[in-house]
Amino acid sequence: MKVFITGLNGFVAARLAGHLASAGLQVTGSSRTPSCLPGARVWSLGDPPEESMFRKVDVLVHCAHDFSRGAMHRNIDGTLALANAARRAGVGRQVFVSSLSARADATSDYGRAKYETERVLLDRGDTVVRPGTVVGKGGLFGKMAALIREKPVLPLVDGGNVEMTVIGITDLCRAIEAILGRTEPREYNLFYADRPRMKDLLVRLRERLGRKTVFIPVPGWMLLAPLAILRWLHIPTPVDVDNLKGYMKSREMVHASNLALVIGKPSTLDEALTEV
Repeated sequence: MKVFITGLNGFVAARLAGHLASAGLQVTGSSRTPSCLPGARVWSLGDPPEESMFRKVDVLVHCAHDFSRGAMHRNIDGTLALANAARRAGVGRQVFVSSLSARADATSDYGRAKYETERVLLDRGDTVVRPGTVVGKGGLFGKMAALIREKPVLPLVDGGNVEMTVIGITDLCRAIEAILGRTEPREYNLFYADRPRMKDLLVRLRERLGRKTVFIPVPGWMLLAPLAILRWLHIPTPVDVDNLKGYMKSREMVHASNLALVIGKPSTLDEALTEV
């Protein structure tokens, strides 16, 4: 099986590519900057896709996402344009890596872009994967770990009482590998049954990292405006306003996990934390 993965140099895509290659699959793909994978292409969301990218490709896995300001429609249109090109080239299977933030009432650009894209792909018979927050050395969780390593004091949004949906990067790769061999269902929500509060998760992470970071409860609404201003000024922050909006919206859970259906016995959260 030949698998084409977009966003190859991103956290999830890079780990997935290595995992699938180790499992004996032929892996290539695309990224905004050159990748070391054989046959990989330099391509960004919004660039015209070429059908020649998908020569002899069996499965396309959409991992690419542009997190820059104002990129919501570029993410939607760029992903769908690539999906159309792959379909014309004869790619028989497409898997879109979405998010639990993808919902009809999403308030973040990230959640809205993921939701609009997955609606179209599901209507076409493609597969959608919605991971929880991915635990590992990268992504949002990696930023959280970096903050705990670097800062003696950190704000804790709304006291950290929101339950978190998480999955370890290795279990996510295992699940996607298994999903490539399945035809049903079309939607997979992948996170552990253990759903710790944000505060408890950060304390466990702090202990894992051997730090003494102090967490100070702060109302979420107090952080929205400063983060929005920093984003408007193009000043990077470890956690941006979209992350915060998604976190605050996650109080209302709309998806049930079917991780156990896919890989049987997942790791525990503590086991996943060893990868940080």
